[in-house]
Amino acid sequence: MAQQNIGCATGCGTLLVLMALGVVLAYWPVFLAIDLVALLIYALALPGLQQKQRQLKALKVVTPAEAISLLKRLPAASLSSS
Repeated sequence: MAQQNIGCATGCGTLLVLMALGVVLAYWPVFLAIDLVALLIYALALPGLQQKQRQLKALKVVTPAEAISLLKRLPAASLSSS
């Protein structure tokens, strides 16, 4: 015996998809403009993001022991002024 859908599970889902498709087709120029603005922002921000990523990769990782030895080499006056 085949299972029957209770309520409007299939019909309401189909109707919802058709309504969403209607909205997208009715306002496609708006969605296209939003996509183009987002693409422009991404294209303008990408070089800066890549530069920051290269700078982060170039940073030297300092172990806690190295950090302590670096702090001990600093003059006492520079530690108390901060």
